[in-house]
Amino acid sequence: DPIIEKFKERRKKDKKAVMSLTFKRISSANNYSHLCPIEEDLLLALNRDTKQIVRYENDNANNKITFANAETFKEHSKIELRYDLLDCHIDICSQEMLA
Repeated sequence: DPIIEKFKERRKKDKKAVMSLTFKRISSANNYSHLCPIEEDLLLALNRDTKQIVRYENDNANNKITFANAETFKEHSKIELRYDLLDCHIDICSQEMLA
């Protein structure tokens, strides 16, 4: 499976990469409104280079994303905001996560 192979490659490069989440790209809210309630609108902040999730917000009431401190930007100088993804709730974990 290509998803599992990508996880294994990422894990070889970075032993701290213990879990990968799966997402489906959507083109607009109209295309997925029947898949999940509007309360589950998702906004992700990703490290642009590594695709590591820096922030995961699915609270539609806020309509904003917040970062606790400036350290986030020191560790991740390039942050990409994504609002076109649907969480599939399928996570791929290393054996350490299962222990």
